[in-house]
Amino acid sequence: LTGNIFDANLFFQNKKITSLKGIPKVVYGYVNIRKNDIENLKYFPEKVTGFVNCSYNKITSLKGMTNKIIGFLSDFSNQFKKLSKI
Repeated sequence: LTGNIFDANLFFQNKKITSLKGIPKVVYGYVNIRKNDIENLKYFPEKVTGFVNCSYNKITSLKGMTNKIIGFLSDFSNQFKKLSKI
């Protein structure tokens, strides 16, 4: 999956992906990357217009997360060390 704009929902649940490299920069829909082996949010889209579910990964920081999520973030299982975007 490549491209700058994606006008649909992205559903990558339980696909054993380790990186968001190649994900579109803008997603007009929701992003579900639940239950993978993702350790960081590098390459996360710059804009998402829907729900984001990144639960059940190995993410420890929100660094890389956009502040342009028009919806809400769901995360109930990652072990965040700090809840900041720095």
